[in-house]
Amino acid sequence: MKKEELQISGSGDVFIDLGFSEEEAAELNIHTFLTWAIRDAVKTNGSRQVVIAKKLGIDQPKVSKIRNGNTDEFSIGRLAGFLLSMGYDIHIGVTPPKVQSDSRGQIQLIDLKKRRKPVKKRHATA
Repeated sequence: MKKEELQISGSGDVFIDLGFSEEEAAELNIHTFLTWAIRDAVKTNGSRQVVIAKKLGIDQPKVSKIRNGNTDEFSIGRLAGFLLSMGYDIHIGVTPPKVQSDSRGQIQLIDLKKRRKPVKKRHATA
């Protein structure tokens, strides 16, 4: 009996593959990127959750949620604010198109600390 192989190709963006629009996927990718950064910052901080909570201006249960990656209740701005409160820098750049084009721009999320290639690259809306 031959074993059938299941091959599934994706877009390279899990949120697009799950049916989200490009706009929603771009926002979810940024939110996820900041979630990973703040979660890692909280986990590597070494301080007790109560100390971190005081520094971030939230209660300890919310720090626990962040440590576990449960950040749905936090906006992108709030996650960015947490990182800033912990002394992290956030870099945002905008580059105009090289030539006039009707194509959409792209969002690149780059972990500067690790100096690696972009982790996500998606088209954004105009």
